[in-house]
Amino acid sequence: AVKDGRLGTVRSWLNEGGKADTLFDAEGEGGGNIIPYTLLMLAAQHGHVQIVELLLKRGAHINLLCSGSITALNAAAYYGNEQVVDVLLRRGAEIDLQNKNGGTALMVA
Repeated sequence: AVKDGRLGTVRSWLNEGGKADTLFDAEGEGGGNIIPYTLLMLAAQHGHVQIVELLLKRGAHINLLCSGSITALNAAAYYGNEQVVDVLLRRGAEIDLQNKNGGTALMVA
């Protein structure tokens, strides 16, 4: 539902007790490594601004660094989702937070 931008479904799931910081395993680019991902990261990657805002209102941790390599801001910047980047920065995302390789959201934008 998050990947497809189904706001109503995501809202209903949260209302029924779903956790905004739920982790799941996502396949890396090109079918690469499996990495832990949050719903916020997925929404940021796919440019779903309203879902990003909803997850943040429901307690998603904006600067969570999964596997030391990615944050929601990194995902939004990498995929060129400027509106999501703007929302995340306005809500307090750390633009200079470094991943395990020393990279930041500015470097992947």
